[in-house]
Amino acid sequence: MEHPKPFLTTPIAIIAGCSLIAVSVLISGGIIKIGPKATNTTTNTVQPSPAAQQQQAPQQPQATIEQVKDVFAKSLIKFGDANKKLIVIEAADPSCPFCHVAAGKNPSLNKEIGSRFTLVSDGGTYVAPVPEIARLVKEGKASFAWIYTPGHGNGEMGTKAMYCAFEKGKFWEVHDLLMNSKGYDVLNTAVKNDKSKSGEIADFLKEAIDPAAMKACLDSGKYDGKLAEDTALAQIVKLVETAQNSKAPGQQIADKFAQYLVIVAVGGGLLTFAIWFFIIGQPLMFALTFAISTVVIACPDALGLATPTAVAVGTGLGAKHNILIKDASTLEQVSKIQAVVLDKTGTLTDGKPVLTDTVSVREFPISNFQFPMKNQMTNEQKNLWFIATVEKSSSHPLSKAVLEEAEKENLILGKVEGFKNLAGHGVEATVEGKYVLVGTLKLMSDRNVDIKPLQKEIDRLLTEGKTIMILAIDGKIAGVAGATDPI
Repeated sequence: MEHPKPFLTTPIAIIAGCSLIAVSVLISGGIIKIGPKATNTTTNTVQPSPAAQQQQAPQQPQATIEQVKDVFAKSLIKFGDANKKLIVIEAADPSCPFCHVAAGKNPSLNKEIGSRFTLVSDGGTYVAPVPEIARLVKEGKASFAWIYTPGHGNGEMGTKAMYCAFEKGKFWEVHDLLMNSKGYDVLNTAVKNDKSKSGEIADFLKEAIDPAAMKACLDSGKYDGKLAEDTALAQIVKLVETAQNSKAPGQQIADKFAQYLVIVAVGGGLLTFAIWFFIIGQPLMFALTFAISTVVIACPDALGLATPTAVAVGTGLGAKHNILIKDASTLEQVSKIQAVVLDKTGTLTDGKPVLTDTVSVREFPISNFQFPMKNQMTNEQKNLWFIATVEKSSSHPLSKAVLEEAEKENLILGKVEGFKNLAGHGVEATVEGKYVLVGTLKLMSDRNVDIKPLQKEIDRLLTEGKTIMILAIDGKIAGVAGATDPI
């Protein structure tokens, strides 16, 4: 029986593809070793130490364009927008020697780091990347964002100076001064994050920006919080990169078996070819077809690719939805979770309580009391007035909700004397000669305040999951307010 001859290029293409996959997996699994090829070409990469060379080189950090754009959307030192074809994000510390090397403004430090980092202007081959980036940004060909990362420990004042300069449109001028040899000495020797030396750093930068304006900006502390935000952002980026480059236990097992399965797949293909061609005596292309089919079916490339792909996609999507996954191992263990425990306030909720209910007793416990407002007040408004007057001296999150409601009602609050915060229970104070308690059921019980007049309303608010604030005036219950934190 004659078999039709298949098209020649198809099996050859399949053989080549499978061979490349097999060789790549064998190399990644460590079965095939490829030594470094000798070359005279000098590259701008850091030469690893001997100790580092003995260890397996880590995978390079990877990030999607969506993650880059999300970072670029933050309030940073930035030029351009996230829609440019070229987006550069620099995580740096102006006191870090390696950042100075990349900036190319400190030639002596470049030479000190190593001969391959000697600048072209000094007869070397190293082209500093930061000036090239700055040129592209100024030409409008790239967008750029700068994030502070405490790499060397003395860059806080320099970073604040960069923010102040960016505010005045002088970022690159101040950047270049701080990244030269004198700037390196100022940050690491003279200033060292000392806020009291703002005048010294302002005087150093006088060539680029008015020293009085710079000192005023540094002393204002307006950018103190930005350093923490930049550091946190850089840590988040690093966390996502670490998670994407980590290996789950399942992937480690898959990698271990994949290297042997490649041998089995290739060996099976060769064995199949030998049986059909040499033993059974089938035509060459017929034997090749069966051999290729065996290799394609048995080739474990999916085994080695599926898990890292799933980890990269999972961590990337998680970060996009504000869920940070520590590493691949943690992601794999998620499948075993049976219960999830979350902090409610500020996690599941907005963290901003809102006053929803104000209930008063039918007969308000005091009469002939002169409220600051001239208009007639309902018992509920009187209830709110006393609670807000006391709570204005409190730092509890609920006090803000009460005060916001009082402001909506245009209530003019009274004077408070003898205010005392009762931790975990409430507050007490004297308001216009009246002894006022605002707090929990436990506080009312401890102070022998009868809550029966509002027992049904209190039970209703508690059943609805609301936080209650009971008001008592001169030992008598006057009302209750309910607040909730929206989900």
